[in-house]
Formats: sequence, C-alpha cells, structure tokens
Amino acid sequence: MTLIEVLASLALLGSVLMGAAWWVRAAADAGIRFDRKVEIDRSVAAVFDAIDCDLAIGDDGPSGNTGARAPKVEVKDGGLEVRTRAAAIGSVVDRFDQRGATHELTLATRCVGTTPSGSGRADSPRTLLVGIAAFDPTLDKKAKTLAVALTTDDGKTFERTWSLK
Repeated sequence: MTLIEVLASLALLGSVLMGAAWWVRAAADAGIRFDRKVEIDRSVAAVFDAIDCDLAIGDDGPSGNTGARAPKVEVKDGGLEVRTRAAAIGSVVDRFDQRGATHELTLATRCVGTTPSGSGRADSPRTLLVGIAAFDPTLDKKAKTLAVALTTDDGKTFERTWSLK
C-alpha cells in the first residue's frame, strides 16, 4: 500500500466517523425533544388530575362563621379556586394560578375562612409547571361546567372540562 492510499483510507474513515457522530447527535437531540414533550404531557395530566381530585373530594360545608355555603369552585383574578378538604387541616381552598412574569403555574392552599393574605394557615405557592404562557379557567354557572385551558410557551394547548353537577 502506498502513502497516498493510506492517506485516502484515513480520510474516508474520518468522514465516515464524522457522519456517524452527526447521526448520533441528531438522534440524541430528537430523544431530548421527545422526552421534554412527554414530560410536559405528563405534568399537565397531573395538574388536571389534582383539579379532578379537588373537585371529587370537594367541601360543601358552611363557609367560616357566616354559615352560608360558599361556592365549591370560583374563578377569581384569573386563578381557579376549589374548596376541598385536606387531611389534618379540614376545609381548605386550593388556588391554581399563573405567574405571568415567570411563566409558572402555582398551587397555594389556605384554610377556609382566611383571606389569601390573612394569618390563617396557608402554604406558600408551590410551582406545578414552568413554561406556561396562559392558564385560562372558565366557569359556566348555567351549564354547571368548569373548563381549563393551559397553553405552553411552545404554543401547545391542553384543555379539559368537568361537570359540576
């Protein structure tokens, strides 16, 4: 084998290895994108399941000292509030809300009868999802339905509707 043949063989081998390396990187990038998509789908499903559990458990008891029944579901200031029950606490309000500046969907829990800024027992908001461009809960009191639409920063929209009967 001459020197030119050896150099040509090494050049061919180098180009094959470069092509293989590019293919491996492209496959890894596609896998990462797929994992991110699956992660977002599962996370949104978990948020919808949390809302579903809150609605299923519910709390139809009297509100605070007034004795009047408060609505089980309310949409206030763009957030969703669901009256439910928590172990060792009793009646609570779970508030699902979007923080626009950080694109986060958060959950805060407070005891029934306290204001969000009151001194009652309340959790600091927990981040449920990041990368949320819009959180749009809609309560139709006439049809007794709750619809929630979540839009990610990627533009994908997830929607779910619950019957409140």
